[in-house]
Amino acid sequence: MMIEVAASYVSLSVSTFRKEVQKGRAPKPHRITEGRLIWLLEDLNVYLDRIAGRNESYQDGRNDWLDDEPGSSVSVRTSG
Repeated sequence: MMIEVAASYVSLSVSTFRKEVQKGRAPKPHRITEGRLIWLLEDLNVYLDRIAGRNESYQDGRNDWLDDEPGSSVSVRTSG
């Protein structure tokens, strides 16, 4: 889903959701084409579980989204 839908799904404004992604607290998007980034529902559900304290790794301070994949440089900006 696009950023507007993803932000709405987790009940955040687009700007707040973008900040959460940039800080590594929310999942990074996946690039499906050169000009299209999407968020997966599964990733957003894990994020919601983590912030609700339903995941031990979140409680331990671990955050898988802070670790960049090799060669990954995804920006979270949208046009419009």
